[in-house]
Amino acid sequence: MKFNHTNIENIQINKVTDDILLIHQVNTFSRFSCSDGLLILPKDGRNTNVIAIDINIESKYVEIINEQYGPVSDYVNTHGHMDHIAHVYAWEQVGAKIHAPYPESNCLTDLKHFYESFEMQVLNDFSLIEQFAALNKYQPCKQVISFYPSDTLTFKNILMP
Repeated sequence: MKFNHTNIENIQINKVTDDILLIHQVNTFSRFSCSDGLLILPKDGRNTNVIAIDINIESKYVEIINEQYGPVSDYVNTHGHMDHIAHVYAWEQVGAKIHAPYPESNCLTDLKHFYESFEMQVLNDFSLIEQFAALNKYQPCKQVISFYPSDTLTFKNILMP
């Protein structure tokens, strides 16, 4: 699949290569709610499915990206900061399998883990973290496939040369 530019209001799409796109949500409601990421389009001899990496954008944009370029089969989350986890649930809702490094993968399924893993309990009561998460529209994922830093990720329908 080659990149065909389509205008999506509030989303900037830049071509990195013919089959890799950089996705950026221009305006966000919070500095901590979104992050740029990559959309890996199918390429002969490499992959037959679309893969998203760290595209943490609001759910309405996830649906549009998935409709126009997908379906996205797999989503890779690189770490558990709020700007990388708030909207990942939306990729799961459109059918993508979610992959994230352990133990930060637990931040995607449990806000309490986010709170504890970054030792925020030293400075903040959990209710403040709940408010912070709500402000950023965080919702937990139902299932996340964990990986470790030394793991090689392989996906169904990825062709290795």
